Amino acid sequence: MRRAVLFFESHSGHFDGAQQSLFLLISKLDQRRFYPIFLGPAEGELPRRLRAAGIETIILPPDREIAPYGGAILRASPWNKARLLIPYMRYALRVAQIFRDKHVEIVHCNSIRSLLTMAPAARMGGIPLVWHLRLNLELGLWNRVGRRLAKRIIVVSDSLRRDFPAGAGSADKFVVVPNGVDPAAFAPGSDRFQARAELGINPQWSVVGMAGSITERKGQLLLLQAAAKVVKVLPRVKFILIGRTNDAHDEEYAAKLRGYVDHMGLTENVRFMGWCSDMPHVLSALDLFVLPSSNEGLPRSILEAMAAAVPVVATNVGGNAELVVTERTGVLVPPRDADALAVAIEKLLRVPDTAREMGRAGRLMVEQHFSLRSAALGVERVFDQLLPADDHQGMAA
Repeated sequence: MRRAVLFFESHSGHFDGAQQSLFLLISKLDQRRFYPIFLGPAEGELPRRLRAAGIETIILPPDREIAPYGGAILRASPWNKARLLIPYMRYALRVAQIFRDKHVEIVHCNSIRSLLTMAPAARMGGIPLVWHLRLNLELGLWNRVGRRLAKRIIVVSDSLRRDFPAGAGSADKFVVVPNGVDPAAFAPGSDRFQARAELGINPQWSVVGMAGSITERKGQLLLLQAAAKVVKVLPRVKFILIGRTNDAHDEEYAAKLRGYVDHMGLTENVRFMGWCSDMPHVLSALDLFVLPSSNEGLPRSILEAMAAAVPVVATNVGGNAELVVTERTGVLVPPRDADALAVAIEKLLRVPDTAREMGRAGRLMVEQHFSLRSAALGVERVFDQLLPADDHQGMAA
């Protein structure tokens, strides 16, 4: 008998790191024991991929009033929040019916918004909630509410567990389950110079890459500021920025980045690649991967770079230090410090043999500690702790 687990992602129209991690988790779940069901509010790349993988997928659009993202609802006035209670509870009743129809026994929430959205329906059915915390946002009261609502909180790095705001709830709710990647999918093998030629990059230039949503938290502007310093001493370096915007605020930020490139005369050294569906190919062209974020959980982009044997320079925030071991797999620098970032990039570009050795050490670390199956097993153990005995009425295969 398989146990029905419902996965809810409130940003189902996106396919950024959190959604990619959820897709890989569901794909690697032991489907002899668990029956995964995906529920989301919007169509997009994530539902499309899940359907293609044979996962039952349900799209349940919310009323227009409760659809906005980016914290708009949480920032609303008390009066406007009160007005949202009716459509919010109407959505909860529709979700509760899905729980009953599908014999759902546990609900996995991929963000704080997902948790808050699922909580009323789960309470109606007495169904435990698992909150998968991938990023520690400063949400004050809402984090404390989430801590009360969740039966377990899965955190992707030990730093998230340590830094979670103090408040109601027991520390034993937290379980550290790091993200995982498939090392075989990123195995080094492509000829670096050929990969650069195929991407339209001069094979003789050094290549520094960054991948992540085009948003301020990811720190693309900091990388461009460091790039302006690097190219003064190493002019034959190409910086490629991989990622896309998700909202109007991000579009403004992207325009600011392009304006900076033009203003600093970096057009020959910087390339915006947009969203990339073949990261292994792009990573094979890199000498160095950089992630200058101001906040992280345990970034998938660093794991993928390490799996591809690319050395990493990253800011010392969140779980980055649990992946990047200075002088072993890369270099950590202080956040928001363009000078330190530039120094680290220049240093590794000047010692390519040492950098390649760091890349090999990073791949070995991923192989030993950050596989997809180990991540799925960690989540399955949490489910096992919360599920009732096997003789409970579950969903059969």
